Amino acid sequence: MKKYNYLMAALVACNLFATSCANVDNDGVNSETNLPNAVYIDGADKQIMNKVSVKENGGEAEFTPRTSNLATENVTVAITSDEEALNRFNKENGARYTLLPKEYYELSAEEVTIEKGNVSGNPIKVTIKATAATELDATKKYALPLSIVSKSNLQALKSSSTKIFALDRILKTSALIHRGFNLKMSFPEDKPLFMEEWTLQYAICADNPTASGNQAVISTATEDLGFYSRMVNSGNIQFKTAGSDEDNTYLYAKGSVPAKKWIIITWVYKDQHITAYVNGVQTNYFIAKAVKFPWIATGWGASYRGLMRDVRLYNKAMTAFQISEALYVEDPANENLVFYAPLDKINQLKNVATSKASKDSGASDFSISVNPNATLSYEDSTYPAE
Repeated sequence: MKKYNYLMAALVACNLFATSCANVDNDGVNSETNLPNAVYIDGADKQIMNKVSVKENGGEAEFTPRTSNLATENVTVAITSDEEALNRFNKENGARYTLLPKEYYELSAEEVTIEKGNVSGNPIKVTIKATAATELDATKKYALPLSIVSKSNLQALKSSSTKIFALDRILKTSALIHRGFNLKMSFPEDKPLFMEEWTLQYAICADNPTASGNQAVISTATEDLGFYSRMVNSGNIQFKTAGSDEDNTYLYAKGSVPAKKWIIITWVYKDQHITAYVNGVQTNYFIAKAVKFPWIATGWGASYRGLMRDVRLYNKAMTAFQISEALYVEDPANENLVFYAPLDKINQLKNVATSKASKDSGASDFSISVNPNATLSYEDSTYPAE
């Protein structure tokens, strides 16, 4: 009798298990028509911004509006440029994107219909016109924020209804040929700049990083609160403060500066630490003393040889995102810019920063400090290098 009871219990359990499995296999996901539904942009919840490479012939991207479950009727979605969404993104991320004017892009459609029984319609193709590569202001970063608006009964998911396409332009520009002299800018003698946090950024294309054990690249002050950065024999760049000669205060924790190749160097100071970046990627982090800026000099002693461009000083510790977003293009009106010298043919040695912070600091232009009779020359350059 006991064996019979055990057998019956086992059979009941197997039956329940089989029924449960059958229910799972036929639970109606994407086949039921009475489930909660909404429209959204595929992937927008994970990554709201996509970069669009814009070259001489323009650029392209696409995105797809979807429903979260099968549509029970035809669902029409309108596509709109959403400046409010871009402003919100800028504020939340400390970014400075400008709305891309309508004449510089085309959409394959301004509406898309997701037909009954489906979960997506045709992808929307975004075409950035070739004129965007040549006519847009080179000092500004542009983005196209596109939002979906449901014209049917379904609502758009607020968290996934916008996709922002940021233009990544290849700039045809120029850079200073830095050989046989050094540049210097200064702040008023009675008020050298002292900041609790700051960011110093510059771009170099060195002739031969291992040519000398002391190619000074950027420096400031000579007393206790000064620093300078120099290329050492290994080709790495050392950050030296107040006479220090530590083993770990380098641009790269491991690595060296490439020859005849553009790199963008960023030093960020906050809470007695320096975070070092190359091309927007963190490469080192170390303890450093506070720094005073009575002046900024390049190639001290005329030692650095190569190209140089975009020397910038900010009065804040920029985040990794902000550094990455402003690598190649910066707005001279950025409120945190204290000094900004593009060092190109157009601006030459001029400080182009127009912010209140720059005016209040009394920051000068660059001038030639060593070999003042040197003739300045510039080299055409694709920036960033292709």
